[in-house]
Amino acid sequence: MCRRVPQVRIFGRFHVIVSDKLLDNADELAYFYFALNEKTQCEDGIPNLLEIERALNTIDRVIVENLHRSTVLCVGTPLRSQTLAAVLVGAYMIMRLDLEPDEALARMDIVLPVLDTPIGNSLVTVRHCVRALRRARSLEWLSFSPDGFDPDEYQHFRNPLNASLFPLIPERLLSTPQPRCLAEGEEWRDVFDGCGLFVRRDFSPKYYLDAVLEPYDVVKCIRLEMPHYGKADVASQTVEVVDLFCEDEEIPGDRTVREFLGHMDSCGGPVAMQSRQRHGQAGLLAGVYMVERCGYGGEEACAWLRMVDDSSITPRQEQYLSAKSILRASSSDSNLLALRSAPPNPSPSSAATEVVVVAAARSGFGRPSVLDSGSTLRRSSSAEMVARDVPAAAAAATA
Repeated sequence: MCRRVPQVRIFGRFHVIVSDKLLDNADELAYFYFALNEKTQCEDGIPNLLEIERALNTIDRVIVENLHRSTVLCVGTPLRSQTLAAVLVGAYMIMRLDLEPDEALARMDIVLPVLDTPIGNSLVTVRHCVRALRRARSLEWLSFSPDGFDPDEYQHFRNPLNASLFPLIPERLLSTPQPRCLAEGEEWRDVFDGCGLFVRRDFSPKYYLDAVLEPYDVVKCIRLEMPHYGKADVASQTVEVVDLFCEDEEIPGDRTVREFLGHMDSCGGPVAMQSRQRHGQAGLLAGVYMVERCGYGGEEACAWLRMVDDSSITPRQEQYLSAKSILRASSSDSNLLALRSAPPNPSPSSAATEVVVVAAARSGFGRPSVLDSGSTLRRSSSAEMVARDVPAAAAAATA
């Protein structure tokens, strides 16, 4: 005889239960889990877009495989397990069921009462993540339909061997490193530190123009740090290069922010912000644009940026965006000034002197690698969830 357990219905025949016990399937109930690796449990727990896509596919698959019984997502009792599950289930209700954020959050609040708990060391909460996804959907930034989000492209370009490119605002604003002037004939070059650890892959300006800028139809490059190439190497009839140096400013000044917004407003196509993200300036400026031009709240903008790239913004920059959002309609900017004058967060010491070890010129966009794809280069996924093609019956099953 199966012992009944208290689960809460979220939608259709989909339920959630908080329990650390391993539960066996019954005739009327099918239990499943999100398998999380150590990285997610130890860091802030805000899933990236790839992990969200995998979670949505997992829920679809489980529902389709159990059309004649209820499905129950089992969530562990640790706070981070609950917040991560709440973000993923909330994302399903936003992206698959087209619910409004308040309704989606209300359905989870009874069983997962962590919706307003800051996630890790961030100001971002589950509520902010769900609202950020809803606004991204309404702005047509994000879709998990077959012709929408491309997980292969996302994984390819976020790899440091393939440009570390992040579309912070799809079809509008990209974050990439600068290309660098290399020896004649070289398309890319790998750089290692004195201990032999991989530092970065540099691309030549021509290769960068052909393989990064043109496929995304970029019309303007904004260099946020001292230049490593000449403007003439990238600039063309269709691409303009401008400078907005703020590499040593974790919180850029008002003049920098105004100039950035001016560049964005005067530009009718995608813009590439070029920096090594040492202090997250590209993420912060993208967040400012989202608050000023896209209707995002400060914390919602931070949630979106962390879902696109978990290292795109620092905690102090989150505070700045939150204050900017709150004081946007106010004449007082005292909180912003206080944040700007505060000492910067300590940054890890730089690696030993960089040494160029290997240079290679190949065709194709950075796919050839002279290094093993070990942990030094690869960022593992925070949620190891299987993504499969799901029949159309999933939509009917969740109604």
